[in-house]
Amino acid sequence: MSENIEGLPFVQARLPYINPSTQDTRAQRYASDRTTAPVRRWIAARTELRICRTETISCLEAKPGRGLAVTLEICEPERFDDLQKTKASLQEEIAKLEDVLRQLDALGCGWLFEIVQRIQSADTNDIRQRSNIASWAAFYTSKNKRASPEEAMQDPEFVKKRAVAEEEMARSKADLETLRPLLSEVSALLSKVGC
Repeated sequence: MSENIEGLPFVQARLPYINPSTQDTRAQRYASDRTTAPVRRWIAARTELRICRTETISCLEAKPGRGLAVTLEICEPERFDDLQKTKASLQEEIAKLEDVLRQLDALGCGWLFEIVQRIQSADTNDIRQRSNIASWAAFYTSKNKRASPEEAMQDPEFVKKRAVAEEEMARSKADLETLRPLLSEVSALLSKVGC
């Protein structure tokens, strides 16, 4: 376990939303984002580990040793063994969570709901631009009734509008090619630790 986890930008962004005010709907939205869950679990596991260590010490008893030395003896062996198992389990969980938090930080993924919104926006923009092209094609075909559909599509105004729409569609496609794999990777990492 390393102590630099709290310094990761991914973790820093989520710390204010671990225990949000119930009246702040914006904070509630960030708090309920799946990417906040591993940070919340990491903090809880770390706190439990500290408590477990403290309770372990309560299972020890000081006995006089040689000279002025003092030795510690286990006075509650069953409880001590249970606490050691709990401690090992918590350390394993913390290590997994820290690994995932580092990976999420390295991705620079941001908030999951924002990624989903950006995907939906890119999808919507692509559909809108395709619809615009179809509408403009129908308009310019009906406007130039004497021309063939191929000739009507050569209208400079239509060509210009179609080029702008196709640029928008290419931008949306590029966004989707980046965002969809990112969403899959983030979701897989979160599922890896049960979040």
